[in-house]
Amino acid sequence: SEMCIRDRGKDPELFERMGLKANDVAVEINGTALNDMQQAMMVMNELREATQASIKVERDGQTRDIVFSLSQ
Repeated sequence: SEMCIRDRGKDPELFERMGLKANDVAVEINGTALNDMQQAMMVMNELREATQASIKVERDGQTRDIVFSLSQ
């Protein structure tokens, strides 16, 4: 079960800077498939310490890789 990004959340500017769009389906983060909730939660926790992230999303039937910096 992938993670569907339905809206732009609390920070729409960050969402757009990351290159994400509403209804993107995140299928992988930093090389880890999001096909199980436990794995997804582990990856989300790891992102707190990361300086960049790579998200593979499905958008309009196409798979796209989005890489962005997490540094402040």
